[in-house]
Amino acid sequence: MRDRIPSFVGLGAGFLLWSLVITGASILLNSVMEEKSNKILEVLLSSASATEILTGKVLGVALLTLTVMAVWGGSAHRP
Repeated sequence: MRDRIPSFVGLGAGFLLWSLVITGASILLNSVMEEKSNKILEVLLSSASATEILTGKVLGVALLTLTVMAVWGGSAHRP
């Protein structure tokens, strides 16, 4: 058992390092995505009127709803 202790310690340290890298990358990716979405929103707000933005949002939600309904209707089992 004493011969295996360094293996277990190495495995544990490797797992700890791996989890820290993945966690740090996730936090970095989330912050970059948030910054990009804020920048896109700023550009959108500066180039379009409030009515155009609201109309686009309503049309987008309506088309998404129709698409989901079409997929569910198309996948319905008919005897």
